[in-house]
Amino acid sequence: MAPTAKPPAKPAKKHAEPKPKPTATPAPRILSYSLSETNFHPGDRVYGSAKTTFNVASIEVRIDGYSISMDKVGPGRFTLSYTVPNYPFFVRGPISILVIARNTQGAATTETLSGALE
Repeated sequence: MAPTAKPPAKPAKKHAEPKPKPTATPAPRILSYSLSETNFHPGDRVYGSAKTTFNVASIEVRIDGYSISMDKVGPGRFTLSYTVPNYPFFVRGPISILVIARNTQGAATTETLSGALE
């Protein structure tokens, strides 16, 4: 009697290596910031700067819904140079100025200032 051929062995299943959990990036922090003024008039030139932790990717300055991005000039360093546009008389009055720092994962931290459109 002829020997029976064994069926080919199935390849061993490879078990997926467990993926390491991504390490959480620390929350962004604003260490210091300044604006040349907080009471604005049409045509004013406004300057600003901010120092942050190195993991901050961007800073947004928001004035009552209007957004301005600060320029990143180095790790944790941002600057702003902006000319205030003309605006209608009826928007004059007190405003909130938000300074929002974000990291690449989207986590944000916010500082709030009071100001005015005059």
